[in-house]
Amino acid sequence: MRLFIACYLSSTSHQALIGKKQNFEHHLKGKFVPDNQLHITITFLDEVEPSYVPTIIEVVKNTPLKHTTLNFKQFFTFIVHKKNTLIAELENDQSLTAFKVALDKQLQAIGLTFNQRQFIPHITLARRIVDHERLNSLQKSLFEPLSLDISHVAIMKSTLHQNGAYHEELYKKIL
Repeated sequence: MRLFIACYLSSTSHQALIGKKQNFEHHLKGKFVPDNQLHITITFLDEVEPSYVPTIIEVVKNTPLKHTTLNFKQFFTFIVHKKNTLIAELENDQSLTAFKVALDKQLQAIGLTFNQRQFIPHITLARRIVDHERLNSLQKSLFEPLSLDISHVAIMKSTLHQNGAYHEELYKKIL
C-alpha cells in the first residue's frame, strides 16, 4: 500500500488556507487539491507492505511532536513533469524538523527505505497550473501573513485513481 505521514491543520487554520486557495481558483485554471486533502507531507513512504502498518503506528505514536504553529512564508511554484505546481511554503520550524528527523530515523530502523529529499514544509494547493505568467503576478498580490496551527499527525494511505489520489486515514495522533 502507498503510505505517507502528514500533519494536518486545525479547523480555523484549514479554513483560512482554503480561503487563500479559493482566491487562486477564481483566477487560474489548474487541478486544485480538494480541501479535505490539504496537508503537510512529513515523509512519503511510497509502497509499504501492510504488515508494517502496526509498527509504523507505534513509531508515530512514540515520536514526540508538540502543538506547533507555522508561519506562512510565500506562494511558490515549481515545475514537475513540465507542469506548474503551486504550493504554500511555510517557514521551517525546529520542532517540526526535529520530528521529521526522529521519525525518519525510526522508520529506517524498522527496515523501511524511502526518498529522503530536503524537507521544505509546504502545502500543495494545485497542480497543472496553465497560466504561469498570471500566476506570478497573483502570488505577489494575494500574499498576506498567516499563521497555521497543526492539530494532528496522521498516517495516510493514498490510492491513485483516474481523477487523482484518494487519501484514507489509518492512524491519527492529536497534538
